[in-house]
Amino acid sequence: MKHSIELFKAANTTYDTPNKIQFKLLLGSVAAYNGEIPLTRNEIKDRLSISISALKRILAESKYTGEIYEKDGRLFVNPSTVVDFNAETSNPYVKHFKFLSTTEFKEEDRRVQRFVLDMLCQHVYLKDRKYVTYLKNLITSGSREFGTFNIRTVGEMKQIIEKAGKYLDLQLECRNTKDWLVIVHGLKPEYETLGSYDSEGAMLWVSQKLYAAGFVVEVIETSVKNQLAKVMEYYHSQLGYELAYKVFVGALDDLLYSSAFHSMVYANIDNEKQLNEISAYFRHVAEASERFVALGLALDYEKLNNIIEDVTRIAVEEGSEPSTIRELQQAKILKDSLKLKIAAIEKLWINNHQKGNHYLFDHQKDNQVALRHMKDLQSLLYEYWVVSK
Repeated sequence: MKHSIELFKAANTTYDTPNKIQFKLLLGSVAAYNGEIPLTRNEIKDRLSISISALKRILAESKYTGEIYEKDGRLFVNPSTVVDFNAETSNPYVKHFKFLSTTEFKEEDRRVQRFVLDMLCQHVYLKDRKYVTYLKNLITSGSREFGTFNIRTVGEMKQIIEKAGKYLDLQLECRNTKDWLVIVHGLKPEYETLGSYDSEGAMLWVSQKLYAAGFVVEVIETSVKNQLAKVMEYYHSQLGYELAYKVFVGALDDLLYSSAFHSMVYANIDNEKQLNEISAYFRHVAEASERFVALGLALDYEKLNNIIEDVTRIAVEEGSEPSTIRELQQAKILKDSLKLKIAAIEKLWINNHQKGNHYLFDHQKDNQVALRHMKDLQSLLYEYWVVSK
């Protein structure tokens, strides 16, 4: 993931402390699939070099403002604040330049930090890109799409911009006694050449799941983790986060005591063939995890459907209107959600069958519970049977 401009435009940093700004920078760099933050609270604290109490305040504030949320004990970034680094999107992102995390920048006036970040939201670091506005548009009484800075006077704003000139290639031109023109051409070369941080979210996520499953992460080479991340990215693109998570973690649990997999992931990697063998072996086990997840969804769907039918029947017998029973309507919503998840797996299995993976055709009896909720796949398997006779 990368940082959306929503994180750093002036309208959204009004009350940000320097620590909060660094926390936001960290979010975009480590956010993984669906915005999950694959770091513990202690790891976040250590990366920011702050106390646990300071982190608790930042987390509480960020949850309140909707920038992050917690689900099943895991922290997630709000999707609107991060951008998928693999996807083409109309929502641009802001590079995490390395100078933004230096002691030098962190010690700057908070208002200077906010102005620099807002200018990065204008993508002034791109070739032939510059930002031009009247200074009066930036102060509290001004009007600007990206928001204004909580500074009341032109003179005070001018001082902030001049200090930001340490990092930005900019000009302040006085067109008359009242109007100052602000022209930002880009970053100063000495700060741009320091480079930017790449997203590490996917690698951190895979490492965290490997560790949670009982693997010794420290001795597994980065290339292996990257190979497993590609598998997760595939499932994420096909099934969405929730199902991909279940399939991936389920596969890791199944592989914990596999001596064959251990010999592969703990080995010294010398060539691409080894990496391909790892991903192929993992995908094979993940396919079994797919079938287990599909079975669970089908059983939950059938159980819920039976409950809905029983409650509806009893309500009618008692002279009640089923549509007025709130719990029944909630159950129907959950049922529809389960149906969509089953449909996602069905689509994946149809694609796999069409690509030559005929496992389900050969093992229909073992997967009959899930298959009876996949009518399109059943039709495809029947057609394949007719043709192959």
